Amino acid sequence: MSTDAARAAQAERFAVEQAAQKQAAQEKVDAEKAAVRAKLAAFKQAFLAIRAACQVLEAERQQSPREVRQDGTLGTQIATASSAASEGLQLIAMTEQQLVD
Repeated sequence: MSTDAARAAQAERFAVEQAAQKQAAQEKVDAEKAAVRAKLAAFKQAFLAIRAACQVLEAERQQSPREVRQDGTLGTQIATASSAASEGLQLIAMTEQQLVD
């Protein structure tokens, strides 16, 4: 085998190895993103359930969101839960956007 042929073969092996490493790295990134998406979906479902529970309470009490939240200590707790759910959903939306970019 000539020196040029040997160099060409070595360069081809190197290129194949580089491509395989790049593909493995991309597969790892894709798997990590999929795991984050699954986690976000679970948390999103929980935050949406909290928000829905607050809306059910408002309907059952026939009160506006403000009236429920101003209804003593329990209302304060509803306000805290509702705010946490809203902030959680905002954080999820931002994180989902980052995963797309």
